[in-house]
Amino acid sequence: FLQYDSGNDWGVRFGHMLVPMGLINEFHEPTTFWSANRPQTERLILPSTWHENGVGGFGRIGDFDWRAYALTGFDAAGLNIEESGMRDGRQNGSSAAADNLALTARLDYRGITGLLLGVSMWSGDSGQAGSDEGFATTIWDVHGQYDQGPLRIRGVWADAEVEDAVLLPTSSASDSLSGWYIEAGWDLFAGRDFANQAPQALTPFVRFESIDLQADILADTAEDRTTIGLAWQPHEQIIFKLDWTAVDSAVGNEDVVQAAMGYVF
Repeated sequence: FLQYDSGNDWGVRFGHMLVPMGLINEFHEPTTFWSANRPQTERLILPSTWHENGVGGFGRIGDFDWRAYALTGFDAAGLNIEESGMRDGRQNGSSAAADNLALTARLDYRGITGLLLGVSMWSGDSGQAGSDEGFATTIWDVHGQYDQGPLRIRGVWADAEVEDAVLLPTSSASDSLSGWYIEAGWDLFAGRDFANQAPQALTPFVRFESIDLQADILADTAEDRTTIGLAWQPHEQIIFKLDWTAVDSAVGNEDVVQAAMGYVF
């Protein structure tokens, strides 16, 4: 994207932009989260690596940062809510239909060192040209993160609604999705001297998460996940990850073990 910065705590962006929602989407590189995969809440309800074409503004007022954009909306033809949440409705810029646009906005408080507290939203129709229905779509999230020395705690609550979801090409019995997670980790190498080598991080962490892709159905359709893992960064641009997740859902229980290596450049 192109960006104009006024030099007076506000600016304008034009082009292809990451949607400013949650904690991971704008900073989704593998070194920014400890687990082998992103939390389900930020994969399915806030569909990470979510980017669209548009225009908007950003700025700072006192201890608050804000962003507000008009972007191309979801394409309801691709949605399969009960299987993949909101992920398959992303258009991601290339050849994106723009019959329906959406507005997104974010406000973050940063007045205390190490603390981030914020809220973000998305609202717009998703029918595009292929449907007589508007499929009005609204997403909200509340997010927070606290970094102090070796400790990091972060969490997100998110809710999404797609009007008339039963009329989608892949029909959904529910119009509503919801999810949340909270996680904490402790860097065992924080403050350690590595004899003039690049700083390292070794972080055991735990995450508790619940996600429901049919949140307005009377039956218990939520999936609860407990993740315990370890992330090692021998260099700030490289990370190795290992985690175990216990999944408890209406269709049964399972254990999932994942390992990953990631890098940024």
